[in-house]
Amino acid sequence: MFRHLFKLIWNKKKQNSLLIVEMLVSFMVIFAVSTSVVYYYRNYMKPMGMAYQDVWLVNYNNPVNFTNSDSMVLYFETLRQSMKGLRGVRGMSFISGNTPFSQSTNGTGLMFGNKKINRVDVYDVEDGYKAVLEANLLEGRWLEKQDATGKNRHIVINEALKELTFGKERAVGKLIGSFDDKNKYEVVGVVQDIKDKGDYSRPRPSIYQRLDTAAFH
Repeated sequence: MFRHLFKLIWNKKKQNSLLIVEMLVSFMVIFAVSTSVVYYYRNYMKPMGMAYQDVWLVNYNNPVNFTNSDSMVLYFETLRQSMKGLRGVRGMSFISGNTPFSQSTNGTGLMFGNKKINRVDVYDVEDGYKAVLEANLLEGRWLEKQDATGKNRHIVINEALKELTFGKERAVGKLIGSFDDKNKYEVVGVVQDIKDKGDYSRPRPSIYQRLDTAAFH
């Protein structure tokens, strides 16, 4: 029946040109909507990668101009102990401005061999960040105090970046270059993708690096 109907329309295509255009446009719209629905549904079905229900975000703007790094470190350590002393607080972590669900981003580019990886999210975090969000470690370990020293800066990467660079191979102990490949990052752990941009977002390749004195400044 449909074949006969389309044959009649095609034989009179000049008279039915508007109808043919409408059918084509309708098909394109339905295809685009269906593709979007499938894309966002797949993203929605992926695990969040974190527990955020009992996590509070506090934005803090530092009004103090420190004359030396020791005073600054002491100041933030006092602030940390004050926060942890509040009733109900089980843990805390300072973090850069791209906090979960803030839609704020901090990005860079990386080099792996001859391949340049653009739009990599960078998170400056502390040792307690994983525990606060209950992030799932898939390989290696999380950041620790020992990562403050060493020739290459230690980082934790997410699943998306691991698959993009190392595929099925083990990532821990391997090096990734900075955007100009002058500096190297050593991978110490791989964490499950965290959907910190929302339920329907697809996590981008990301690295987590330990906050240092420059970041506190």
